[in-house]
Amino acid sequence: MDQTLSETQGLALIENGYLVCDTLFQDQFASSLRDYALTLFERDQFRSAKTGQDVFEKHRPEIRSDQIFWIDDWNKNLLLNELNQTLESLKEEFNQLYYLSLRRFEGHFSVYEDGAFYKKHLDVHRNQRHRKITGILYLNDLEDQGELVLYKRENKQEVEKIIYPKTGRLVLFRSEQFYHEVKASYKKRSAVTFWFRDDMELF
Repeated sequence: MDQTLSETQGLALIENGYLVCDTLFQDQFASSLRDYALTLFERDQFRSAKTGQDVFEKHRPEIRSDQIFWIDDWNKNLLLNELNQTLESLKEEFNQLYYLSLRRFEGHFSVYEDGAFYKKHLDVHRNQRHRKITGILYLNDLEDQGELVLYKRENKQEVEKIIYPKTGRLVLFRSEQFYHEVKASYKKRSAVTFWFRDDMELF
C-alpha cells in the first residue's frame, strides 16, 4: 500500500480544498477494515453519534443518526496499525510539503443504515478550530445512497461535489472550509472518518 499522495494529488487538496483518491488504499485492506468494524458493530460496541463537544455534546437524531466507534488504540491490531502508519505518513507529508503544522489525528468507525443521515455541517467545534483536514476512508460500495455532498466554499447553498462510497476510496477536505452532509443510507454504509489536528491531546 502506497502511504503517500502524488504531488498532483497533494496540490489538488491544497488548491481546491478537497481531494478524492482511489489509489492510496487497496480494496482488500478496506474490506478487511470493514469486516473488523462490522464485528464490533455486531458486538454492540458502537454508540449513537452526538453533536457538539464537552458540555454541549448531545444526541440529536434530527441532525445525525449514524452509529460510531471511536478508535482509542491505533495499535490494537495489524489493520489499525497499518492505517495508523499511513495517516502518520500523510500528516508528515502535509507538514513538510504544505506547511500545515499538523500535530496529531483522531478518528472513528461509522455505520449508517435504516435511513441514517448527517445534515449539513462544518467539522469544527465552536471556539476550538483545531481540526484542519477531514478524511473519510470508505469501506464498502454504495451507488445510489449514502453519498457525501460537499458545498462550495464561497456559497454553502451550492453543491461543489457529490461523492458516492466506494471500497478503498479516500476523501480529504479542509475541515474549516467545506460545509457537507451525508445523505440517507438504507443499506449499511461503513467508513473510517478521521481529522488531522494542529493541537496536542490533553491528558
